[in-house]
Amino acid sequence: MKINRFIKILCFGVLLMFAAALIFIIIAAFCAPDLSKTSSVGKIAFSKDNTVIAYTPASDTRYRFKTDSNDVDPLYLKMLLAAEDERFNYHLGVDPIAVIRSFSLNLSHKEIVSGASTLAMQVIRLNEPKKRTYFNKLKEAFKAVHLTMFHGRKAVLDDYLTIAPFGGGIEGVTAASLFWFNHLPDKLTPAEAALLVAIPRSPEKIRPDRFYQRAKYYRDKVLKKAYLDGIIKKDILIAATSEPLPHNFSYPYETAFHFGHKLFKANKGQNLFITSIDSSIQRTLNELVASFKEQSLPDEEIAAIIIDNADHSVCAYAGSKDYKSTELDLVQAVRSPGSALKPFAYALAFAENKLHPKTVLDDEAQAFGSYAPKNFTRNFKGTVPADYALYNSLNLPALTVLNLLGPEKFLSVINKNQRNIFLPKGAKAGLPIILGGCGISLYNLTALYTTLFNDGMFFYPKNLINEKTALAYELIEKKAARATFNILKNTAAPQSFIKNHQISYKTGTSYDFIDALSIGSSGRYTAGIWIGKPDGSSNYPKTGYNAAAPILYALLDSLSQQQLKKEDLPLTGALSPLPLPNLEDLTQNMSSQRLKTNKNYAKHPIKITFPQNNSKIKTTDEGYVNVIIEGGQAPYTLYINGIEQNDSSWFKVNKSGFYDLCVIDNDGTESLITIQIFT
Repeated sequence: MKINRFIKILCFGVLLMFAAALIFIIIAAFCAPDLSKTSSVGKIAFSKDNTVIAYTPASDTRYRFKTDSNDVDPLYLKMLLAAEDERFNYHLGVDPIAVIRSFSLNLSHKEIVSGASTLAMQVIRLNEPKKRTYFNKLKEAFKAVHLTMFHGRKAVLDDYLTIAPFGGGIEGVTAASLFWFNHLPDKLTPAEAALLVAIPRSPEKIRPDRFYQRAKYYRDKVLKKAYLDGIIKKDILIAATSEPLPHNFSYPYETAFHFGHKLFKANKGQNLFITSIDSSIQRTLNELVASFKEQSLPDEEIAAIIIDNADHSVCAYAGSKDYKSTELDLVQAVRSPGSALKPFAYALAFAENKLHPKTVLDDEAQAFGSYAPKNFTRNFKGTVPADYALYNSLNLPALTVLNLLGPEKFLSVINKNQRNIFLPKGAKAGLPIILGGCGISLYNLTALYTTLFNDGMFFYPKNLINEKTALAYELIEKKAARATFNILKNTAAPQSFIKNHQISYKTGTSYDFIDALSIGSSGRYTAGIWIGKPDGSSNYPKTGYNAAAPILYALLDSLSQQQLKKEDLPLTGALSPLPLPNLEDLTQNMSSQRLKTNKNYAKHPIKITFPQNNSKIKTTDEGYVNVIIEGGQAPYTLYINGIEQNDSSWFKVNKSGFYDLCVIDNDGTESLITIQIFT
């Protein structure tokens, strides 16, 4: 009888517990938690090889990033569950065993000495912080069950990893690992993992930067628990407890700050970005930018972008020389291109059979209506072939070429499907466009230059690793683009650089030395460099050639170049060795009106008109001396003390003294002077 009675009592007890549990679950079903904190996270951008390039805090200014348990070191997860929620995989958000143990201990000690909070309950408390009372703990328990049942255990774990507090405005394991260890939590040492388990227990009191010994005590306690549970071996325990803790946390350097924040601004509803940035190439670019920063003026800036021609993606990006001092993104700033648009006028003229690379053009003083420009060097070369005029960036031939095309047509083609060139408000397309009388961003200008590499196909650059190309269309006929690309391989290397015949590039310098640009390709990559002052003031004597080109050359030279194979094109049209008879010489067909100068200007004897013979000259601050040559037959070759120079319009000296200048024209005629130079 006693046995039957015991069985009845036991069955009644089980039924009562089952009914209580059922009632508890039913109540929990109507206790949906507030997870607004979990969903309010900062934005973070990664390179394609999983390094952080940029980030921004959540709306409450806390550094908190969405974290997935699959992206966290498994050792940390094992330590976390062993220390905080041993039966995580078996209970429904509340651990009855832990509750009974905690209640017994607290009752026997007549004070709270042990808690029973599961990870789910901690997630609820972090989202809805309230005073620690038994009633609030009961509500917390209901919501923890709801969270586990309706969201799943993985969601509970992910939520905890996202919002766990680590002190100092840092929340979540991703932010904590970045700020304390300067790397992501996918690979943690046992000591690092244990510290990240320990700190959330009392974030402001276990911070190693403020309470080093206390933090070490609790970290080692987690390690010992992991050893006792068989998670780590004894030798690892000994090594890990001997490992020093970080003495402070630091904000990780944002290697591609401007690029990441550009994406953040454009995609307000997105928090995680896997970008096309290549961390190795970005590092190379950052090193060159840092070198520029050391030598630059305080108000002088640089912007740079590199595009991968293989997949048409942005692989490196720098909007300024230091994002900590200026967040202005100068890659996106609309500035004057100087003469950097000239290649596209030539390419389009080649495509329309209005010009050939060997067509003879006039480079002598002339007027286009009331517009009478001069070359950058203030001198003229006479009659020259079109390819020579392009890679020497002569202004008068470029204006002739644009005049053949028509400025409106040129603007229409370049802005096809994508607004690249901007004109002043109310202005119409005119010849000055080709000399920089317009605006374009470095981003769009560099994208245009990839068209020359890609045989006339324009691809709008991709920013994200899985992004499809937004725009792709033929901008320039294949052979015309190829011919233009090959011509620009003849552009003189910057001073002190050995000529790299694989680099096809062009420079640009805007009016009054305001903007200095250099854009070009070599092998797999196309890069663009801009140097100037954000306020638009003069940056004399910085030019595209002496300031931006050396950085472009160094950048392209330093990249591991994989030559992308191109299809063979027939040697016709712009690629033919010789022009058609009607394109051999356009000097007699120019519609522009000559200025009041001798039409046989190029027949005058060659002469160095600046500096004057036996004169005394002071160099620019950087050691440059300009040279003006008139007459003779271009091209010219300049020799300084018997040494051939890369450019006939200037040279550089390192010390004061007497110098012999000799210039020889294409017919072999020479002019010789001696000057005294002061540095």
